Amino acid sequence: MEEILIKAGVQSIVKEYGPAAEVAAIMFRIDLNGRAITVRLPADKARCQDALWKDYVGKDRVSHDGQYVLNHRKPKRRAAFAEQAERTAWKLVLDWVEVQISMIALQQAEITQVFLPYIWDESRRVTFFDQVKAERFAALPAPEAVPA
Repeated sequence: MEEILIKAGVQSIVKEYGPAAEVAAIMFRIDLNGRAITVRLPADKARCQDALWKDYVGKDRVSHDGQYVLNHRKPKRRAAFAEQAERTAWKLVLDWVEVQISMIALQQAEITQVFLPYIWDESRRVTFFDQVKAERFAALPAPEAVPA
């Protein structure tokens, strides 16, 4: 991913680590009208693990000890999905970045247009999207009234 971002013209790249010494986010700087703006792209391993587990379990039952039992498969625990979840979460981010950089390269989007939700406010430690969401999306334009 770093090579792709460098080719796109980012100014610096930093890896942010979580409590278990795993990479939690990739942060990089882009130029916005002469101003260096930080973008933070997280990979949410825990939520990915939840999704993989729900897909594996489906509508079947989980035993009281958290183990999923099915006759035609070897039983697994939720924890067995941790490493796959981390790889999958980062692969999704990589694929998304590759597509977005292609959009920029083919002049279908601007770099700030693509990464706007991920612009990082260091003082608040939140992304632009998080700020807008916390304000219940009040900054969005009101929907137009539909004629009857």
